[in-house]
Amino acid sequence: AEIDAPAAEAACLADGLVAFLARVQRPDGSFDAGFCGDLYQPCNAAFALRPLSDALVHWPEVFPSATKETLRSVLARAARACVTGGQNTPNHRWVAAGGLAHASRALGDPSRLEAALGWTACGIDVDEDGAYSEGSPNYALVSADMLLDLEEIGGRADLGDVARRSLGYLRTVSMPGGGFATVASTRYDTEGSTDSYARAASVFGRPGASDLAAAALGKLFASRAAPGVFAPHVFPPAGAHAKGKLYPSVVTAIASESLLRWLRTGAAGAAPEAP
Repeated sequence: AEIDAPAAEAACLADGLVAFLARVQRPDGSFDAGFCGDLYQPCNAAFALRPLSDALVHWPEVFPSATKETLRSVLARAARACVTGGQNTPNHRWVAAGGLAHASRALGDPSRLEAALGWTACGIDVDEDGAYSEGSPNYALVSADMLLDLEEIGGRADLGDVARRSLGYLRTVSMPGGGFATVASTRYDTEGSTDSYARAASVFGRPGASDLAAAALGKLFASRAAPGVFAPHVFPPAGAHAKGKLYPSVVTAIASESLLRWLRTGAAGAAPEAP
């Protein structure tokens, strides 16, 4: 969902949100996800890195100078959490890698990109058909998206090839009305199909994702996606970098669902204090 906002309003919004992020970020750079009991989780920092970095790279004019420095500090701490902390699931590795690549670009720090590619040294958990080890279409989209980022930012065409192979597999398990068959999933999307149309539309519709068939599938998912549905703060819509447009996904830059909920309900003041 896109919004047009006057510069002053955007700056005020950005300032408040960055201050909020700085306040709830843990000293080690991680974030909590209070809705599911995840405390001190580097994976929450990993999911935050991409939209935070994109906000700084694509809309630097939105942020007052002091706010920009605070955001850079939040980014640096989140990146450190992804380098020093572990990840809970296979796809979190690629989220951390993709996030670090974005942070490297935003902070002008090549060491972050080196750390990002370090996550891929053990190989990608994709079989010859393009299925990831978790069997989850939902997280296959997450992983493919981040691997395409590593191709774009890190110059790793081999990782982009893995992503395209996995998207080819997803096409084979996509259903005519939208969604995917999920009988092989070991994750929570096991009820027959995912409803993450916005994410699917974003990934299949991005440049370099695959071919015309993938682009057509992306349009199908886009037609099924309700406005504001499913993690727009993590996966900006195609064309989100168009000048003059502000997207909640990038301006708010919130990757933890709990943080997003606090902001939407106006309960930011009730967020937990860091010890």
